[in-house]
Amino acid sequence: MNLEEIINDSIKYPSSNWEKVLLLGVILAGFIFILPIILFFGYLFRIMKSTIYGANDLPDFDHPKEIFIDGLKVIFVVVAYSIPVWIISLFYYFLVGSTYIALDASIFAGLWSLIFGNTVLTISVAMVGLMEVMALANMAYYQGDLKAAFDFKEILNYISIIGWKKYVISYVLIMLIALTMFAIGFWSLSIFIGIIILPLLIAPYLTMFGSRAIALLFTYAVTEAPK
Repeated sequence: MNLEEIINDSIKYPSSNWEKVLLLGVILAGFIFILPIILFFGYLFRIMKSTIYGANDLPDFDHPKEIFIDGLKVIFVVVAYSIPVWIISLFYYFLVGSTYIALDASIFAGLWSLIFGNTVLTISVAMVGLMEVMALANMAYYQGDLKAAFDFKEILNYISIIGWKKYVISYVLIMLIALTMFAIGFWSLSIFIGIIILPLLIAPYLTMFGSRAIALLFTYAVTEAPK
């Protein structure tokens, strides 16, 4: 399956059952509470699992305990992978402060610190994002085994099979499509109906699209991996 097929499949995928899209939207609408967020991530993880194992329809919302546990695992992995970014961020703010003090807060010092720090942060966030989604896909492949999310050798191997260039392009394209759709949805907030459509349909649709696309990309890597 090439990139165009993955994108086309993933765009059509959520529309196979709008009731489930709406149900996920209702869950997402309760984002200020912990339980709905955990269930939200758990269901997206279920989409990845079902996709990797060949399903073409949206999975059911049955076995809520399993969805809840999977959601906790996803949050744990996301937080764990975010630690390097936090460390770099702290180092960046420390560097900015130290530079300002050492160079008497000159304009050049501030500009250099801003450019350097933001560049490093952007690169680190991008690298973590690329690794993180593939880690979640690998965990889905191993039916929720947390250790699989931190098997860096295997994760990097799958990315190499896809090809770093193709993987980065795919990742960026998926993000751009999602952001474009979200921007359209956000613009629709200017009309009353947009207040309902964005959280209940557009947001869950986009997350389903992203989960499906990443899972299909991972499935390609698994299929092409040497036996």
